[in-house]
Amino acid sequence: MMFFKKKKGKEQTVLPVEGSEEINKIAYLGKNINIKGNISGNDDIQIDGKIEGDLKLKGRLDIRQSARLKGSAVAKTIYVKGAVEGKLAAGSKMFIDHTARINGKIFTPVISVVEGAQFNGELKMIE
Repeated sequence: MMFFKKKKGKEQTVLPVEGSEEINKIAYLGKNINIKGNISGNDDIQIDGKIEGDLKLKGRLDIRQSARLKGSAVAKTIYVKGAVEGKLAAGSKMFIDHTARINGKIFTPVISVVEGAQFNGELKMIE
């Protein structure tokens, strides 16, 4: 990550701009957060609480071990360590950890499942 750039003997500050891959905005939904409704956005989200609704993200979705999601989720990359009841669709890849419990449908081009994960449903590999 470059923050300083020399220009004709002078040093000037260069900050990452919006849309740059160097900026990684993450929204945290803590363990004591309960949401009923839909969420959409361009940033990454880490969920530790409970959500009942649909998520549509252009970034990464991290469903932590304490998280509970009832609904559907669409994101570029999805990490599942908690409980999900519904549909998950990853545009790039999906990681399912050994603590995950999923009941529903999964759509992804690439998947990684750790031994011990619980999955009851349907898996469709997409392009």
